Amino acid sequence: MRMRKIIYIIIMVLFSVNFSFSQNNTWDNIHYQNSTVHDAIISPVPMSIPQFYVKSNQLITRIEVIDILGKTIYIKHPHNYTFEPIEVNLPPCKKGIYFVKITFDDNTYIIKKTIYR
Repeated sequence: MRMRKIIYIIIMVLFSVNFSFSQNNTWDNIHYQNSTVHDAIISPVPMSIPQFYVKSNQLITRIEVIDILGKTIYIKHPHNYTFEPIEVNLPPCKKGIYFVKITFDDNTYIIKKTIYR
């Protein structure tokens, strides 16, 4: 079952049609979207401590952080609908690659990659 989750995440990220790459090392450099309308920014990328901010011009209802093995390590439901950056403080975790699933108020979501080093 765990291997199936890993394969699903890898396929979802590698074979999606909407990738974006950036030379700016401060912001995230790759993401998957199931919506062409919504977007969000994760900062900083890479992280030096297990903490980052999510910012969007859309209302965010859920933030989920998934490790490279497909295990959900963090879930946050912002209590207030705001356009301000949302602080995400991860529990103690290993350095590596993490996926951040950001769900918006219309149930669309995007998946971003972040690195903790």
